[in-house]
Parts: sequence; C-alpha cells; structure tokens
Amino acid sequence: MSISLYQRYFDCLSANDDKLIGIYDNRNVVVACTQQKYIGYPLTDIKCIKTDLDFDKTDKYVLFTKQENEAVLEIIKQSLAAFKSVNRECDDEEYFFQQVVNEKIENISWKAQCLGISDEEIRVVFVINVSSKNMQDAKEIIKDVAPVREGDYLFTNAANELVFIRTCKSEPSNTKLMNIAMQISSGISESLFEQPSIGIGGISEKLADLSKSYKAAISALDVGYIFENRNKIYAHMSLGVSRLVTSVPIEKCKAFLNEVLKEDVLREIDNETMNTVQRFLDCDLNISLAARELYIHRNTLVFRLDKLKSLTGLDVRKFDDAMLLKMAMLIHRYLRTSRGGSAL
Repeated sequence: MSISLYQRYFDCLSANDDKLIGIYDNRNVVVACTQQKYIGYPLTDIKCIKTDLDFDKTDKYVLFTKQENEAVLEIIKQSLAAFKSVNRECDDEEYFFQQVVNEKIENISWKAQCLGISDEEIRVVFVINVSSKNMQDAKEIIKDVAPVREGDYLFTNAANELVFIRTCKSEPSNTKLMNIAMQISSGISESLFEQPSIGIGGISEKLADLSKSYKAAISALDVGYIFENRNKIYAHMSLGVSRLVTSVPIEKCKAFLNEVLKEDVLREIDNETMNTVQRFLDCDLNISLAARELYIHRNTLVFRLDKLKSLTGLDVRKFDDAMLLKMAMLIHRYLRTSRGGSAL
C-alpha cells in the first residue's frame, strides 16, 4: 500500500476529528498522518500507543495514535486494512489489471487515472499456462524474452496461469503476436524443460475491452486443446473453423456427422490414411506437393485417397467433398473430447 493511499485514509479521518493518528517507517519517521505538520519528522516526545501493520507485506510500517485506548487502535488498524482492500485497484497496477481482465472492477476509467494508466491503448492479452512450481521462474523468463516493456503487465492470475498484457503503438499483425508467443514458449521450454500452453486474445483498444481479449485467449486454449497443436500456441483470430465447430451444440454436431458420413466410418480409417488426408488438405488439395511432403510416390497418395473415397463416399480431390470431410474430422475430434461425445 503506497504512502499516498495511507494519507488519503488519514485525510478522511482528519476531516471529522483533530486527533493525532498516523504511521511511521523503520527510521521512526512519520510518513502519513492526520496532522500533516508531523509528516517527515521523527516521532519523538509524543506519548502514544502503537502496533505493527502486519497486513502490509511490502513495507514495514507502524500505526500510532495519541489516544490511550488500545481497542480504538485495533479498530483503526482493521479499518485501514479494509480501506486498503477496497482501494487497491487505485494503488497496485498489476492488481488493477487482474481485476479488469476478470471483470471484478467498476469505474475503470477513474481508477486508471489514479494510477496514471491510459484508457485508450492498443493491448493484447496472452494467457500462459505452466505448472505451479515453475510460475515464478516463468515470469522472470517472460520478462527477459518477450521482453516486458513500459506499459506491459505480467501477473499471476491462477495457480498455473500467467497473464501477459502487451501494449502496442499500432495494431500488431497475427505474425508479430505469434512470434511473441513463440519467444515465450521457447524461453520457458529451454530453461524449465516444460512446454507451456499459450492463448492469444483479440486486440482491445480500451481498458474495458481487455476482459474480452482475456476471454478470447482462454477460449483459444480450450479450442486448441481439442484440436491439438504441436507448439501449443493458439491464437483466437487464427482458429477459424475450429472455433466455429466448438460453438455449435453437440446434438447438432452429431446430426451433421451422421448426415455426412451416415455411420461413424472415421473410426475405421487407419492412422496412415488419416495422416495422408490431413496433409493433403493442409497442402490445399495439391497432390504433387502433398506426396513430396509425405515422402511417398504420387500414385501411392492417389491410392490412399481412393481408399478413403470407398470408405466415406467423399472424394477429397473435389473442393466440396474436401470441405465436408474437413468439417466432419473436426466435429469428430470435438465430440471425442467433449461431454456427450461418448454417445457417438
């Protein structure tokens, strides 16, 4: 709790009472007080009672009062602790942003002014999941590799969740955001031998929109978990069809799957054929390119695609059929990992 916030509390007391109440630091110097003439001077020759402010873990201050009733001193201490809790958003920048992304704060603009934080800035939220034992080390690594600059904020939001807010001078490209996430991922992987999962939210232009960016990053992690990614980096703006699939009710997904494939034939397709199809789709239905990337002969690829056609009735060399199979594969994977998917 900053001195200015302590003084704000004492100013409220002095407006209704002329009693001497204040705090002093480890040098015995008064730093905040109901009577400002004492501020900056050692507390000497004044008979008073005192108690440590043990709720303040950052700085060591002692609360004192000229009153002789220790019960009153304890009431003041409890009141001061409550005042700190209520007004922390106006004193602690990281706590302020934590409350903003979790939608637990009111009067955002006013409290941002108290902290000297600009309301209208381009910001993006990154959510980084690492094991709880590596949280503190991961924070230091992110500060180094990102790197964290003035206007950026990094804080712990849950047992295994770090939130990194990047402030940008102009709207960043998807590539730039992915590069930041990859730097974070590589730094943590190389130093802690753990690959973090990273979700990238959307772009926010006002503080009030940061919670939307945070939710988008969380959503990206959820969708990414279902549809997998070797790098474990999921950008909300790049999830495309995958994000659409997870927004559709499970019963409708089942109906679509049964309509397209009649039966759940995807279970009958071996891994080799499935990997071949996936690479073929990733290569934009280019047989020659897919064959090169798979290190197989062109005719072998054609044979596997024909085999798939006989099983599913879909010829993925045709755009419409390829699109249907792509959707079916995504939905099948979604249902496998979702509640209710066991009903397939």
